[in-house]
Amino acid sequence: MKEADIIASLYANRNIIFGVKLGSKYNNDDNDLVEAAMPLLEAALNDCAVEGEQPHALAALNGLSTWVQSSLENNEDASSSSNVLKEMKSNAENNNDPNSKVVLEAITAIATGIPRPGHSVIGVGTYRDGKDAWQALAKEYASLPTTDEYYNTKEATLYRTAGGEILNIEHLADTNEAYLKEAGGAMARFIFW
Repeated sequence: MKEADIIASLYANRNIIFGVKLGSKYNNDDNDLVEAAMPLLEAALNDCAVEGEQPHALAALNGLSTWVQSSLENNEDASSSSNVLKEMKSNAENNNDPNSKVVLEAITAIATGIPRPGHSVIGVGTYRDGKDAWQALAKEYASLPTTDEYYNTKEATLYRTAGGEILNIEHLADTNEAYLKEAGGAMARFIFW
């Protein structure tokens, strides 16, 4: 079968669904993904539930770093800005939390790819210090509809459309260098009831 013949694909391993992709004939927008992949997802959900297991799905959060970086640069009134980030900035500015500046530096480093002041690399400590905040940002991002070409929540949109709910954010679920730059390694885990 040629790639041009592929409408959509996904992977399922036991009760975990992941890696939804569209074939080349589609424009790769939310509507195309839902239209093309929904029948596959429904079949996979049924297969996953056969043994009585609760189906889960992992959604890649491509564009998360770009969105966080954009939110860091936008003013407080920008509609594309993160509400989670606005609260973090406020806490850091008002010294409401002694660790808030460290956390803000960590998520800035993860989003931009530029090490924190006094550091030469973005390492384990940066991801540890920014973990909870990055997970909160990832959850907010996974809940957004795709509204901009730079923000890619298509997989999450598909899972939400099929009735999935965000169960949690997997921290450093994918440590591939390219994905660390794209989404800080975070993936959204959905559950289907």
